[in-house]
Amino acid sequence: RLGMDIEAEPDLLWIAEQALTAPLPEGWEECVDGSGRVQFVNAGSNEKSSTHPLEGEYLLLYQFHHSEYEQQEREEQLMHEAAQKGASDQTSKYDHVNRSVIPVALTLDAQSFRYF
Repeated sequence: RLGMDIEAEPDLLWIAEQALTAPLPEGWEECVDGSGRVQFVNAGSNEKSSTHPLEGEYLLLYQFHHSEYEQQEREEQLMHEAAQKGASDQTSKYDHVNRSVIPVALTLDAQSFRYF
């Protein structure tokens, strides 16, 4: 119920594991109602819930870490795009240079020159 995609966010799996194994807060009991559904009941306040009493706290914990995870992915994507742009800038860095034939003299012998 956390909405976690464990394949996309395996680093956050620890939150789901903790949520599944979290002990009940003091005063809470796990019961099964007449329909066979699990219910959580607070004996002191007679409050009932179909979800673990700490589920909301684990949901907030997941949302916090998920937003950090998304931010990290965005930063990595931006860095990747910047690196690609930098590489393309390097290849186009000399596009403005006149590509006409520039004579470069290489001495082949005393009377001839080779041009590039």
